Amino acid sequence: DSINYLLEPDEVRQVFRLADNYLNPGGLLIFDLNTEYKFREVIGDSVQAQTYEDAAYIWQNYFYEEEKINEYLVTFFKKHGELYLRQEEVHYQKAYAPTQVQTWLEDAGMKVLGVFDAFTLDKPGAQSERICFVAAEQKKSRSGD
Repeated sequence: DSINYLLEPDEVRQVFRLADNYLNPGGLLIFDLNTEYKFREVIGDSVQAQTYEDAAYIWQNYFYEEEKINEYLVTFFKKHGELYLRQEEVHYQKAYAPTQVQTWLEDAGMKVLGVFDAFTLDKPGAQSERICFVAAEQKKSRSGD
């Protein structure tokens, strides 16, 4: 879900242009995205917590509908001797429509070979939580090859 960490559409388009530029002819770009459905319906505005023998975490999620951004506030507790060390992280991920992502890949010169539901070869649906994209560089050859 690394593309979700890019909060501006221009950043996503730039990554696709750079990937197309640096891939060998016919090279593949494979990545996945968390979906808006996942952010809104599955993890958004929820709290998850887990304890282990020597660690624990609290994971809070907030989905901002207008911006399509999910904010993760994660607090880790790791046992250190008789005490627990506390560490906090904040992450932001943006939801992008799969059709928009496909358009940006094509605009960057890539050919979309497939769009799949999570870790399957199935087509994504309205309740897909993660979507995997497979795209290929289309240039026939490069100077000096």
